[in-house]
Amino acid sequence: MALSRTQIVEEALRLVDEKGLDGLSLRTLAARLDVQAPTLYWHLPNKSALLDAVSDAIMGEALDGLSRLDDAQPTDEWMLAALVTLRDAMLAHRDGARIVSGAHDSLRRAEFVELGMRRLLADGVDERHAWLLMLAATRYALGHVLAEQGPDAPPSAELEPEFRRRFPLVARSVSDYFAAQTADDLYRDAVQLLLARLSAPGEW
Repeated sequence: MALSRTQIVEEALRLVDEKGLDGLSLRTLAARLDVQAPTLYWHLPNKSALLDAVSDAIMGEALDGLSRLDDAQPTDEWMLAALVTLRDAMLAHRDGARIVSGAHDSLRRAEFVELGMRRLLADGVDERHAWLLMLAATRYALGHVLAEQGPDAPPSAELEPEFRRRFPLVARSVSDYFAAQTADDLYRDAVQLLLARLSAPGEW
């Protein structure tokens, strides 16, 4: 049976989940598929095209989640749920945010922004502000997950004494927040702050 582009992308995603983005190469991928590297070039001419395809696969999962949202809910709640869905899709894969943020031409990422803009336009937001809001929101989601999947430990209430001495306001805020809240809460709260202007559509 001939190798399909879908099979290549699915195997690439499995390889990334196992070894991380730095472990993905066309040569390694070809070996896992038991083909020669030139075979892959019929479907994906270079690694950049492969990464775009893997990014679209991750964004496809986000879009699947988007299609299951309740369209009857208020726009601010819909937007929060959409951005939580985006975060979940990237967190589901090792280096997911690096892959999505590094894509050069991700049609599915553009589709996510387009759908969000349509929802905002239907709620009375003008096109310029709808685009700016979706740009800011998706870039925040990417940055947040990049930090979550990075080498540094996630924020917590356990801070070094020197940190507490030099930055008492930050230290107290972090400690107080994580005394009762989680990393999931942090993401939701920050997104809600970003989307706060939706509660006053007359200001757009």
